[in-house]
Amino acid sequence: MIFLYLLKNLFIVSIGILFSVILLILNIYFNISTHNYNDYYIKLFDAEWLNILIIIATYVVVYYICSLLNYLITNINFINYYSFIIALLVGSFHYFTMYLNGVEVDLINFMSLISIEIFLSFFINYSTKYEKSV
Repeated sequence: MIFLYLLKNLFIVSIGILFSVILLILNIYFNISTHNYNDYYIKLFDAEWLNILIIIATYVVVYYICSLLNYLITNINFINYYSFIIALLVGSFHYFTMYLNGVEVDLINFMSLISIEIFLSFFINYSTKYEKSV
């Protein structure tokens, strides 16, 4: 039973990341974000596919652990703050690593990334919430 719950959380995290990538592509397409798509992933290795795989795996692990912690929290008001704080932390860390990789920092792109992170965090935390039977 717990394995199915863990599998469901992993599936929801993966769907949320897919939606976030689609939102990022739309932001770039409609020129909301002035960065191109290649600027958003962390350049650790020469192979681009490996960099993309690492950032997706990092997001899956971080949000998967956060969704499991969400299982332990039952207060709906705390979930709102929890989702917002997680989004701010992950988005800020992501943008800081972009800055370390030589991407110029501006407020519009930062707010665009933070808004996508907020969507992702709320989507995952509300979708994976354990519902108690009444």
